[in-house]
Amino acid sequence: MELKRDSREESNMRSNLLILHKSNSLRIVVVLFVIGLLAVLPFFGGDPYIIHLMILWLIWSMVACSWSVLLGFLGIFHFAQIAFFGIGGYGSALLTVNVGVPVWLGIVFAGFVSGVFSLGISVTSLRLKGPYIGVVSLGFSECIRIAASNLDFTKAELGIWGVPALWRDCGKVGFFYCILIVATLAISILYVIVTSKYGLAIKAVKESAMSAESVGIRIYKIKISIFFINSFFAGVAGGFYVHYMSGISPEIFKIGNMIDIMVMGIIGGITSVFGPIAGAFLVLFSLEYLRSIQDLRFMIYGVVVILLMIFKPQGVYSIIQLVFEWIELKWIVRSYSKTGR
Repeated sequence: MELKRDSREESNMRSNLLILHKSNSLRIVVVLFVIGLLAVLPFFGGDPYIIHLMILWLIWSMVACSWSVLLGFLGIFHFAQIAFFGIGGYGSALLTVNVGVPVWLGIVFAGFVSGVFSLGISVTSLRLKGPYIGVVSLGFSECIRIAASNLDFTKAELGIWGVPALWRDCGKVGFFYCILIVATLAISILYVIVTSKYGLAIKAVKESAMSAESVGIRIYKIKISIFFINSFFAGVAGGFYVHYMSGISPEIFKIGNMIDIMVMGIIGGITSVFGPIAGAFLVLFSLEYLRSIQDLRFMIYGVVVILLMIFKPQGVYSIIQLVFEWIELKWIVRSYSKTGR
């Protein structure tokens, strides 16, 4: 009797593992399908305007995803993301224009420059609690904006222009494929981090810092490391942005851009790495295609955001999650029906 029960439990365990494997396989297939669809887009929809929007979407997706990981998985709310983005842009522009550093090296350096600046703010503010981190980060972002607007080597309000492209004769399609590869790699790294054992420690810190510390998790170290990764990817995105737009000015640091990043993350869903990608797509394309109605588009934009927060506070990605869960439920019912249960 005991052997029969053990055999039944082992069978159930194998069935559950099979269901989990199928579910993960389905999600991987969906992600690969979307990447493949984006890869062939220039061949079927070669409109330069569409390609331009897709490039901006991928750049801002990197920024929104990295910010959302910090908020959704670690619980740190800050306003410095646009500062890291702009620091990366200025860093790469200064190196490539004034020093003659190769563009790709300048973009990598942009990420590290943003990371170094993030260490300055994280070491001093991450021990704070509640809204104080947000206040410090907002002040930091404003200081960076004022500095960029007044320093001689940043060309003050004029900004830095004439920044070289990724390579000679780099068109929109070539840039699109480059940013597609980089954005895919960056978001994949973020996904691996939050789904690994390290990700469990991150979630434990968010749920209860005291409990996490009691089991040996080094809270301060985790916060600083995730803050560095967050700012690094924002800086890399800023580097790509400046080489795509051929320049940058202090306007990039305005609070409106930070609000856009926040809305992208919140609309998409901050509890998922992939949610802000959908949020960035909705925000960018809706504002562009409603441009014909001028300022009325911002009113519509605000109403939609309010409605989403009321009826779908988890973000639009929660709808996609429901689809996956429905498929998983079907698999569970099918698997158990085959075993006669």
